[in-house]
Amino acid sequence: MMIVIILGISIARGNQIIVGHMVGAQEQTKAYTQVLQSLRRSIGITLTGVCLLSLFRVPIIELLTDSTEIIKYGSALLLFSFLLEPGRNFNVILEKSLQTLR
Repeated sequence: MMIVIILGISIARGNQIIVGHMVGAQEQTKAYTQVLQSLRRSIGITLTGVCLLSLFRVPIIELLTDSTEIIKYGSALLLFSFLLEPGRNFNVILEKSLQTLR
């Protein structure tokens, strides 16, 4: 899970630098396009990571515990990542992009 979060934050930081240069050069249209492009890429990468995590969720949790109840609830919680992670990436990308306007 942390790898997916770190990938999203890394894309956001790189995007922040690129957008900052574009805004400084008075290229607002290019900056806007760059933000949307980074958002699409980030969400695609995040959903790919979450898919892989969801496919292997039971074996991953079984590495940590033998309790069938914990495995059942833990794997159900990992499925919520499909809802949470794209939203988190959307928030982080746009937050970092807006910070360049200060």
